[in-house]
Amino acid sequence: MSLAEYRVHDGVDVGLVDPLAERLLRLLTLFGGRVLIISGRRSYAEQQVLWEQYLAGGPLAARPGTSLHERGAAADLRIVDSSVTWREVHLAAGTYGLCFPIPSEDWHVQADPAWVEPEDHDMTPQEMAHLLGCTLDGFGRAVVPVGDKVFPLANVVAFILDEVQRDDLLVQRIKDKLDS
Repeated sequence: MSLAEYRVHDGVDVGLVDPLAERLLRLLTLFGGRVLIISGRRSYAEQQVLWEQYLAGGPLAARPGTSLHERGAAADLRIVDSSVTWREVHLAAGTYGLCFPIPSEDWHVQADPAWVEPEDHDMTPQEMAHLLGCTLDGFGRAVVPVGDKVFPLANVVAFILDEVQRDDLLVQRIKDKLDS
């Protein structure tokens, strides 16, 4: 099967680049047509339209020239079967080296740059999870408890890295910690 078979409509450009294309195809095949691509590669002009909608109060969109969609390195997904949840999609995605780095967008997927094929290291997944203080979920992924939920370790790390890169938040948190 090809990525084109997993798009919602003909207007979706699924000319995605590897490793995203390869990994995403494996994930979509796992869900057997119950999860589809609603947006893949976008032109600069398409991104400009989304950016202008965002500036007018619409949904989040990256500035043209900065979106991974423009390089074919990001896709947006849609669940088309109510028996599937975003939690299941996110858990399975980590198995294939995919991540959902935007907390407010369950559907925006990218290749996880820190992901390593399991056979590319000397440890078993169980050994790796133990070393990191994690557990393995039903998909064989390292997961960590956060409050009353369990999150894939890759998503937690991506979130932390994103937060650390926001200097305004990091500086304020350091000041708050020093003041307490």
